Amino acid sequence: MAGPVAGVLVREPVDPAGREYVGALVQALSGTAPNETVSGEGSFWISTGTAIDAAYTGEGRPFSLHYDTPPESYAEPGTTDEMEKALGYLPPQEILIVAYCNGAEDHLLLGRLVLTLAKRFGGVVNMGGPVETAMGRDEDDPEAQAIKRSLPGKCYEVSYEIDEKRRGSFHVVDTTFLDAWLAHPRFRMVK
Repeated sequence: MAGPVAGVLVREPVDPAGREYVGALVQALSGTAPNETVSGEGSFWISTGTAIDAAYTGEGRPFSLHYDTPPESYAEPGTTDEMEKALGYLPPQEILIVAYCNGAEDHLLLGRLVLTLAKRFGGVVNMGGPVETAMGRDEDDPEAQAIKRSLPGKCYEVSYEIDEKRRGSFHVVDTTFLDAWLAHPRFRMVK
């Protein structure tokens, strides 16, 4: 079963030194010796979450990381205008991370990994959908809305056109919001 996906939207494309940092972080999470791949891009397994403050050590969990320039989410009509309106700028790149499984540990590891990278690169996190759906609720559910509003930090809604009659949306959050969401008992990443 496929798991959640999230991305770190950065103000500037990640430079070679930044890619080396990501590569070293991926190696620390994998518990493997350094290899020739220094950017961290591609598939990897997380067997320990120590480097990202995640309480997980165990069987390797499959993930992948890709640098999207420009971000894939911009392909939807109207997304770039909405993103720029919400953030005040248009991020040129997204560090996209995919969890290939859907267990609680995969959600935790993904959340901690994107939080770590967003803090390191001064980015914001594309949750890949509305935060309310991570709670197993509809976007308009009053309880889910109340939980979202109770969390500190920023949660921006970016909407886009699905077709002439329908619109979709996803949330982009800052590190304060994601840090609080990770500590909430209903925490899950958007799947």
